[in-house]
Amino acid sequence: MITLPPSVHSLSCSLHPAFALRGFPQFLPHIYTSIGRAVYWSRSPDPPRRAYDLTLLDDQKKLTEVCCGASPGDVIAVDVETPEGKPTHIDICSLAWSSTEGLCFTWNLTNQSIVRSLLENPSVIKVGHNFGYDIRAFEAQGIRVQGPCMDTMDMCSLLWPQPTTKTEGGAGFPWHSLSTCALRVIEDFAYWKRPDTPATRAFYRAAFPRVDGWKHARLYCTLDSLVTKRLFHVTREMLKLQEMWGLYTSIVMPASAVLLQMSSRGIMVDTERLALRRAEAEASLATLSSFIKAEGQAYWEQRLAPLRKDMGLTPSRCPDHPGYLGKVKREKCSGCQQAYFANRPIWEAEKAIKRLGEDFDHTKPDQMRWLLFSPECLNLEAVTLTEKSNQAKLDKKVLAALAEKNPDVKILQAYAKAKTLATQLSTFLNPKIEEGADGLPCVHFNFSQHRSGLGRLSCGSEGDEEGKQSKSYNAQNIPEVCRDIYCARPGYLLAVPDSSQIEARIMAWLAGEDRMLAAWDRGEDVHSLGAAAVFGCRPEDARRFMVTFGGQSVSARSAFKRGRHGLNYGMGVRRFAREFGISEREASDFIKADQKAWPELEAYRRAQREEFKKVGYLVNPFGRRHYYFKAPSDMAAFVPQSTAADMSRVALIELDKLREPWDIHVLLQIHDGFPMEIPESNVEGSLQRIRDVLERPWPEMGEHPKWGLFSVPVEIKVGRNWGPYGPTNEGGLECLS
Repeated sequence: MITLPPSVHSLSCSLHPAFALRGFPQFLPHIYTSIGRAVYWSRSPDPPRRAYDLTLLDDQKKLTEVCCGASPGDVIAVDVETPEGKPTHIDICSLAWSSTEGLCFTWNLTNQSIVRSLLENPSVIKVGHNFGYDIRAFEAQGIRVQGPCMDTMDMCSLLWPQPTTKTEGGAGFPWHSLSTCALRVIEDFAYWKRPDTPATRAFYRAAFPRVDGWKHARLYCTLDSLVTKRLFHVTREMLKLQEMWGLYTSIVMPASAVLLQMSSRGIMVDTERLALRRAEAEASLATLSSFIKAEGQAYWEQRLAPLRKDMGLTPSRCPDHPGYLGKVKREKCSGCQQAYFANRPIWEAEKAIKRLGEDFDHTKPDQMRWLLFSPECLNLEAVTLTEKSNQAKLDKKVLAALAEKNPDVKILQAYAKAKTLATQLSTFLNPKIEEGADGLPCVHFNFSQHRSGLGRLSCGSEGDEEGKQSKSYNAQNIPEVCRDIYCARPGYLLAVPDSSQIEARIMAWLAGEDRMLAAWDRGEDVHSLGAAAVFGCRPEDARRFMVTFGGQSVSARSAFKRGRHGLNYGMGVRRFAREFGISEREASDFIKADQKAWPELEAYRRAQREEFKKVGYLVNPFGRRHYYFKAPSDMAAFVPQSTAADMSRVALIELDKLREPWDIHVLLQIHDGFPMEIPESNVEGSLQRIRDVLERPWPEMGEHPKWGLFSVPVEIKVGRNWGPYGPTNEGGLECLS
């Protein structure tokens, strides 16, 4: 039995939530309360204690009692520890069956056979934090986890959605890690992640003085299960209070099981086509690199020639101080000052050549910045600067803007293409290929429901135990030129349905914009109608009528479509002008014309803002709530994005029901599409069943007096690989009409 003074926890973790939750006023009282309680208890002669029964060494008798004695409906928290870089190799596992009792055991054949009965028992509720990670590890060991599997990370993501900005704990911070979630709601519990750090080891020695240091890894694993168990009970009650427990149990939890199935199956890779695409990209990159090097070297020589000439000069010396070479400016001696100004070009040339090297290398950002922005070279005007170093940015967006402003500078276009090809070679054309269950080369993408603050699903190439995806890429960002390396298995075809303008339809339906709904009902192109209202052309000419938008000459329809999406996400005049490269007056004219064309949409956004001020949160048709918005654009985007995401979850659950009887397998979830494999022997029947699922009516959206229940038409493309159909890709996707 281990006793623990809760003041240890409160005092030790008071700094951690201050770091984790900075910028959020609603969490500050928790921090102040924690510190105040620690001070009060430290002055108390006998501070309260909580007892925990932790079995840290293997005890097969107790493990058998827990696994075989579990009753239907019991909640068991599970956690595994795996070596770094080996997510399917289990070292130790822990179970917690109450808020104070837990055990840890070595993962060996004997213990594995005992715990299998628990994990494969469909009547026992299994709980984990980022539980998909643990389930994949169990499946690799031949154990198929059955029954309700609840993930506290997904539950916490409903209560505390991921912030969208880095400054408020967004990207890069483990917003939904177990320690961060626990510190929000669990009091009087000694818990800290990362047992391998000196601070955590010191914390464990203070909180658990009777636990030997070599047991700290087991202690950490057991505490994970205990914290997960307590976090589950707390978040379940919070979800019930906020009326989101039904959303979790009926949509989010079943969708997790489907996403795990999709990840386990994976999508096949055509290794021959992958090798061909890599060879083509490498050849193109070599050609571009040669051109950039030749062009850059020419500018470089112009810059280095006078520097080398300056370096050949004999340094001037002060007559009174002959040993002084003028590297430091001296105020008192006029001779030293003359030597300083005479020798400064020599020392600057030495520093420049030493820092930048004799040869030009376009892969070094410092050399490219000197070439592009220094007065001695191209002397271009920087578009944006980095926040910390205040240097010119050289990302894809900046290079595109520079190329638009300076079309005569060919090295800019070549450099932008070279960076794109380098990215493709290092990420999209370098997938992590593993052997699937059928022995075919596959990529197993990992799916998560917690990374988007607005409820969107994410599809990444890799994941870790805390749900982060460092060193990975989002499958939604794979460019079309790289998608043809993914193909269907033998005997199957790829079918990729795409919902038509789903977020715009959601906005129009909820806002009651009857003119837009009537246009869709008549089969008209809403973007062409909007372009006609904004740019003054006829709707039938919107695809041919050219306008200048974002610094480019594009069709009126394309310009309106881009602007319409920006307005759906609540862009104001300034951001609209900045994003699309137009003046604020042009942005204002565009927004006013759009509001005149679709007045109900703007009225709906105003009503949403008023509702948020009144009740303190927004809720979508499925019951998902959001209590905090950093910017008005997030508020405007929440309802259409989260509604589309929850529709995607329901669609995934229904599509998964086609797997066993009809051999239809969903592989990915990309934006509003679902790449899936269908049997080549029954294409028409499979497409009809897919269409029945995706074009179903949605009673959650409410019924319109004229058009009835909400539904979204889909377009389905079929092919042997995921790339677009074309002369060089005859197996690409195309519509079957």
